[in-house]
Amino acid sequence: MKKGQVPRIDEFAFVLLAGLIMIIIMMVAWSTLPAAKLEVYPESISSAIQIGSSKSFTLTLNGTATNVSLSASGEIKNWIYFDKNNFDVSGIETVKVFISVPSTVIEKVYSGSIVITFSGGRKTIPVNINATKALVVEASRSIFFNDFSISYAVGSETLASKENVEVVRGYFANYPINLVHESLAEEKFNMVTGGYISLVIDDTNSAGNLIIEFNGEVIYNQKAGPGSIDIRLEKEKIKRSNTITISADLPGWKFWMNTVYKVRSAKFGIGYQGVFYKDFVFELGVNEVTNFRSGVLTFRIKNYTIPLGDITIKINDKTFFRDIPPLAFFSKTFNRTEVPLNIGTNLISFSTEPNAFYDLRDVTLTITYRA
Repeated sequence: MKKGQVPRIDEFAFVLLAGLIMIIIMMVAWSTLPAAKLEVYPESISSAIQIGSSKSFTLTLNGTATNVSLSASGEIKNWIYFDKNNFDVSGIETVKVFISVPSTVIEKVYSGSIVITFSGGRKTIPVNINATKALVVEASRSIFFNDFSISYAVGSETLASKENVEVVRGYFANYPINLVHESLAEEKFNMVTGGYISLVIDDTNSAGNLIIEFNGEVIYNQKAGPGSIDIRLEKEKIKRSNTITISADLPGWKFWMNTVYKVRSAKFGIGYQGVFYKDFVFELGVNEVTNFRSGVLTFRIKNYTIPLGDITIKINDKTFFRDIPPLAFFSKTFNRTEVPLNIGTNLISFSTEPNAFYDLRDVTLTITYRA
């Protein structure tokens, strides 16, 4: 290079450098791809099957995973067959599992597993089969709790309001205003911590008192000038249906006048704090409890809020599930030792953590028992 000459950029080196940068970016992107996540239900299988016969079960796979493969292991390795294998999962996928007990085995409990492998993960489903010579006749009954929501909330809510109205009272005129709220939901009513009535008065001639009645009881009766009026209501005074009447008193000896209050806004609201929980009572018969084989609770989640919170499910005050549930389909199986069941009345309850909300659909408890 001659002295004073500007060095030229090597175009080939520039292209090579750009290519290397692109490769690095792609490698970083590939290394940060979201990990596969797969939930499998039921989490275990336990059943009595007559020697020489077979029985089928359904596995529900929920999540996103590729190269899903199912196999069996243990004493029952050669007893298990699947209606499909080697597939991808995006959402909910079901697999039929067939378990055939050979006619040559002796009576006892045989153990093994269903192994589910997929790109980036592995799941194992324990399987226990009680091979018996006796004829096994099982029945099941589904108990439906339908659709409901659970949440934990802290805040306030305006239940009824009016804007830009006049309250007028004279010897020949009477125009009060009413705020009416009907049928406060039972779940929210149980969370009420108190209430409020709020008025903003733009103008008045102050000829007579302003009167405010809450559910028929006078809680304010005095002259009011322009400005704000805030009245706090005790929890005990609030009912599921509430009526607020705002009126004016007569102008006294000034019979030719009307008492007038120009109200910019009038609001009635509540404060609340607590859990929107759900309790359900269900009945079980003698045979369903004494010959109980297994139970399974299933539901779909239609809506939820972020961040997610744990759902707590209790049966007869024994915690059956406490975790963040799968966000599409939930299914959890339990046996006799995990959940106590009563002949007659039983109670199942659902609740969640602060600031969490779940809208549950098709909530169903299925009890399987030996008939």
